[in-house]
Amino acid sequence: MQRGIVYFLMFLLAAVAGLLLWLADYQPVEPAPHDATAALPGGGDVPKAAPVIVLPAGPPQPTGPRPASWNVHVEVISQERYVAPSPVRAEAQLAANGAALPTTLIAGAGAGFDASAAAVGSALAAIELGGSTLLRQIAIDAGEIARPTIGGLLVVAGAVRDEQGRPVIGAAVWFGEILADGSRREVLTVEEGLYSAQVPAGSGVPFVVRKPGYAAVWRPIQVFMPMPPCDAVLHPACTVDVQLVGEATSMADARVFVVPQAPVAGELTAWPFFAQVVADGVPLDERGRASIDELPRNGEVGILVRHPQAKLQSAVPVRLKGERVRSVVPLQFTSTCWTGRIVDPEALPLGGVALWSRARSGALAPGSSQRLLPPHLEETGTYGCRTRLDGTFQVAVSEAGVLSLRASGYAGRDVPAVQASRGGDLVLPRWLGGEVQFTLLPPAGGIAWSATTNLSGDLRADLAADASWRVSLPHAGCFQFVLTTRMGEAVVNTRTDSDVKVTGPIELAAPPATR
Repeated sequence: MQRGIVYFLMFLLAAVAGLLLWLADYQPVEPAPHDATAALPGGGDVPKAAPVIVLPAGPPQPTGPRPASWNVHVEVISQERYVAPSPVRAEAQLAANGAALPTTLIAGAGAGFDASAAAVGSALAAIELGGSTLLRQIAIDAGEIARPTIGGLLVVAGAVRDEQGRPVIGAAVWFGEILADGSRREVLTVEEGLYSAQVPAGSGVPFVVRKPGYAAVWRPIQVFMPMPPCDAVLHPACTVDVQLVGEATSMADARVFVVPQAPVAGELTAWPFFAQVVADGVPLDERGRASIDELPRNGEVGILVRHPQAKLQSAVPVRLKGERVRSVVPLQFTSTCWTGRIVDPEALPLGGVALWSRARSGALAPGSSQRLLPPHLEETGTYGCRTRLDGTFQVAVSEAGVLSLRASGYAGRDVPAVQASRGGDLVLPRWLGGEVQFTLLPPAGGIAWSATTNLSGDLRADLAADASWRVSLPHAGCFQFVLTTRMGEAVVNTRTDSDVKVTGPIELAAPPATR
């Protein structure tokens, strides 16, 4: 009996041990994972199946279109493109305290209208100081602003003699200073050909000497301490008598310029070509005649005539020799003219505005640093003039072209022939400067909104409440803005702003949103 109980207990223990071992080796059977790489080229490891997470059911999600919201659309239509003023390439300063002085390039590289920011070379700067204007020759480098310095007054003295060493009495010595009335501040040589003048210190100071019967000479000098003597030698002059061939309503509107015709050499290298920009050339009388004296007696120059009724042509060559030579300049005058008046935005007349009647729009011919010639003398094939003090003008009509208007401080315009031929006032907008852009104000306070425009491939912005939207315009000019305020697809308000002149940043008020 006892032995049977022992066998039973041993059997029961063995059964329990076997059950425990079976439980220890048990692994649940999982479904085979999906072969995600079977369809991929090249096969690959089979990823494990992602666990499935079941969340409690929530409230039903909305379906269909997004809720309606406020939107302002700005349709920008360009009506005219303006020409930006030439970039600032020079800014003079006082040597004593570094104060900036108003500076304008009037000849050479970077001078004139539509000048390129990449122009490099020699230039002539006009610097305003105490009611007078100082001329200085400076160097213009790419990507930099030239900063000539103007110092205190120093005494410059020297002697003027002729080619035989004899003193020249009564010669006018000029250091590039122009008084408020437009006259030159000159000193005259006295006995022994001596002179003495007070000149603001600095570099590139024009030293010009002239006297009737002698060829004018010049060179740039440095005025500093200690100042060495500044002498000059004068040679006999040649006078060129100019005669225009043609008939115009007013010959007195013409101006004559002397330009280099060939590589300059000899005494001609010292002739002050740049002085013509100060006097705006030489005027002609009613018979179409003018005399240009104080030229050297050797070399070759060109005679160029500008008249508002005659196309600017290539220069007529003249060989300088002896005391006097004659130059005949044929011109073909046009009787059909544009007449009108140039005014500012307040309808006040603008005098001295430069006009060109030409065949096409675009940048004017750049100035040349060669001999510091007046700018735009290379704009051949055009008719040119400047407005009178009352803003009026008369210039010949260029075939199917434009009337280009340029003035310092104002936006340049290329007015189509159809518009210019209507007569009446032409407005030059003031140049504000800064980024050419508009800022769109929100349609109402305290609401989030969006804004769109047809610029740059349909720009869009989602904006917070009371936020504004700033967008750059493609160019300065005259625009029409069509503004439309919507709630969803429904148009709530609209407004059209026409003839908006943009020369800097402006603000546009969105049409008000009404709920």
